[in-house]
Amino acid sequence: MRSIQKKGLDLIRTAWHDPAKITQATWDGYTLPLKVNYWDVPCGLHGASHDTGLLQHLQDFKMPILVISGDDDRIVPTANSVKLAGN
Repeated sequence: MRSIQKKGLDLIRTAWHDPAKITQATWDGYTLPLKVNYWDVPCGLHGASHDTGLLQHLQDFKMPILVISGDDDRIVPTANSVKLAGN
């Protein structure tokens, strides 16, 4: 989790199609949680970095699930989103 504090800003730049359009208010919104005491106590966010077993449990969901992906997504490969949507 602490790597987010060091590498997180690079991740934000990577996530934006045009990083030049990131406003100060947007930066503040991303960095504010890093200033809260105990912000790095484990939470659900860490699950995105490894296999969570979600694919094996999709049939357990009884409601429709919408998978949204951008053509220019540099964090989650589009192929992963297509695979998730196909299950």
